[in-house]
Amino acid sequence: MVSGLALDGISTEQLTQLREAGLDAKIGFIAHAGRVFDGDFQVQFNEGTTGWSSRWPKWAFQSAREALLYDKKILVIFEGSIPAGNFLLQVLVLPTAA
Repeated sequence: MVSGLALDGISTEQLTQLREAGLDAKIGFIAHAGRVFDGDFQVQFNEGTTGWSSRWPKWAFQSAREALLYDKKILVIFEGSIPAGNFLLQVLVLPTAA
């Protein structure tokens, strides 16, 4: 944590507010994103050495695909304890740091 930043742009105060509301946030990279046999969207989200692979809704998959194609970090805000597809609330592609 540097200068009150917990997650490359989310302040510790914002992260605390999220957690008080029963939400969490993580920043990481997309390892893979694609479609599976039944047409659903599969995404592997990695934060450091930990990763989660799950089916994501189309709206979230589109951001994951963009992040993968342009090698960008991604911010996921989710309910519960893991950033899996059915818990996602917001998925943001982050700008490249200068």
